[in-house]
Amino acid sequence: TFAIAEALGSVNGIETQVAHFPASWCADDELQKDGVRVIKRFGKKPKPIDFGVPALGNTPICQAMLWGGMQLCNRHQGSRKILLVLTDGDLDNWQWPQAHKIVSRLGKAGVEVFAIGIIDSVVDAWIPAGHGKNINEIKELPEAMISLLKGALLDR
Repeated sequence: TFAIAEALGSVNGIETQVAHFPASWCADDELQKDGVRVIKRFGKKPKPIDFGVPALGNTPICQAMLWGGMQLCNRHQGSRKILLVLTDGDLDNWQWPQAHKIVSRLGKAGVEVFAIGIIDSVVDAWIPAGHGKNINEIKELPEAMISLLKGALLDR
């Protein structure tokens, strides 16, 4: 995630923010509302030390998308807003319709949602066709990221 934030941050006109969900393991002063920990803010350079995030289970993708979408909706008008979800977790079957509804509502609000499912995650069930990729090994992440974002940025 650090390499992605650093690479995107080097592109003129692209601003990124990175957050971690759930963030119950970090100090209270690092937490935002809803258990979010922002590890790289808009306009700031990423620091490798901030990206050491432990995997603790629990994958609140719906809450994460709502929080991220609200962050983007509050950004300047006229700028393109892309929410990229990276997850190594999977939704329970009952959450798929909710996640699909959130993606649809964010789209109507001008936020494009893309997702990459890592190893055990399957994003095809809740992300529109062409907006998601699933990978089986972490070494596939750079290629998946490039093809997904290239399509997103060049097809518009």
